[in-house]
Amino acid sequence: FYVLFFFFFFKQKTAYEIYQCDWSSDVCSSDLQVPAVNLEAVQAEDALRAQQDLPPRYAIPNPVRITPATDGTWDSVDANTRRWRLRIGSPDALSINLGFTRYFMPPGGELSLYASDGSYALTPFTAKDNAAHGELWTQPVLSADIVVEVTIPKDEVPLLELELTSINVGYRDFSGAGGLR
Repeated sequence: FYVLFFFFFFKQKTAYEIYQCDWSSDVCSSDLQVPAVNLEAVQAEDALRAQQDLPPRYAIPNPVRITPATDGTWDSVDANTRRWRLRIGSPDALSINLGFTRYFMPPGGELSLYASDGSYALTPFTAKDNAAHGELWTQPVLSADIVVEVTIPKDEVPLLELELTSINVGYRDFSGAGGLR
């Protein structure tokens, strides 16, 4: 059983490094480290895409399969509230955005995405963001190191559906300069 567990666990994350994180400390390695973008290869691909009149990309997708049951850290905020966090980093990334192919947030819960240094945050996603198709694709967080955080009433935890399947590492600047990292 343990051999199968470790094979399955590490098979899912072969391109990534997993770190332990002490959330009480400001000095903390990412829980999930996504490889840096190979800028030379991406520029060659983008040149081909331009010749084919395809739209420009701003990020490279990295397929994953992450849920609050398999990764991250759960803790209690208070007697009635649970919190799940996962820190994601990618060296030299200009931004990171996420694709959840399963998203259902129960009432009272929220999903927050923010730069780990607090410099940038998206408006939290709530039950109002539940869609019939069950997916959620976020805007980019302008940072190379982000935190994904769910805060939810403890009685609602069993109703949470959250599966992260794409970590998109941004390499193109949004400032209007149009430059690459």
